[in-house]
Amino acid sequence: MGYSGFSGMLAAFITSPFSGALLTLESAQGGASAGGAYLWGFVPSLLASATATVVFVGLTGRFFETLYAFPDYIPHLIDLLWAVPFGFAGALVGVLFMVGLRWLRQLMQPLKTHLVWRGLLGGLVMGIIGALLPLTLFSGEKETLDLISQATQIGFLMLVVLAVAKLFATALLLATGWKGGYIFPVMFAGIALGMAGKVLFPGVPTAVPVAAVLAGALAAAFRAPLFAALFTLIMVQAETAPVVAVAVLIGFVLSVLLGQRAARAAAAKAPHPVPQTPQLQG
Repeated sequence: MGYSGFSGMLAAFITSPFSGALLTLESAQGGASAGGAYLWGFVPSLLASATATVVFVGLTGRFFETLYAFPDYIPHLIDLLWAVPFGFAGALVGVLFMVGLRWLRQLMQPLKTHLVWRGLLGGLVMGIIGALLPLTLFSGEKETLDLISQATQIGFLMLVVLAVAKLFATALLLATGWKGGYIFPVMFAGIALGMAGKVLFPGVPTAVPVAAVLAGALAAAFRAPLFAALFTLIMVQAETAPVVAVAVLIGFVLSVLLGQRAARAAAAKAPHPVPQTPQLQG
């Protein structure tokens, strides 16, 4: 039910029935071998997405267009090389956000039963950040348009600060009990860092750093490379597909490797059962 509702919302937003269903598919542990869990996640999600897409188009009379317009772009081989550092930067965004979210949730455990104080703390910090950095308010979907149109005026350092502040505020709000998701906040941070890369390297086509950082961040945060690729290509022009493919690969591989390392570290710290000495029977 949860994946179906999420898939319907996402499908209505981007008028495509596949993104939410793909995320469900990639989240199903074991894939097709998961049997019932796979079917009960993927099939209802795809049906909900298809229905939501048709209903939205019927009500509005239009399909979703590319959200962010960048100058016309034709891919070149050099762009695949640029996708490596930018994709790695995006992967770090996704990984650090998820690590920070887990750390903040552990930090807030003493306030688990104090819902009001926990909520006040999250709201107070968000209010301070929002007052100082208004672009970090709300989901980030519309605020990213300001990042793109005013990137040069905002400057490299402030773009990085906005990305970090957005991720921290989102993680803290979720850790203190506020409800919401993190697709659009991660998207905001990815585009902010992508535009920072454009400011730092003005000769690179704008679509390249934005698409690469965004794709790498989504792939690392969700560990769902196909969802990250499809969602990114809905946000930016389809010509960035080769760049997105490289960035998604980097983001997904980095998140998996770090996850395996964390699992091995946790297993090493876990107490091992003490073997019992067999008793001789006379």
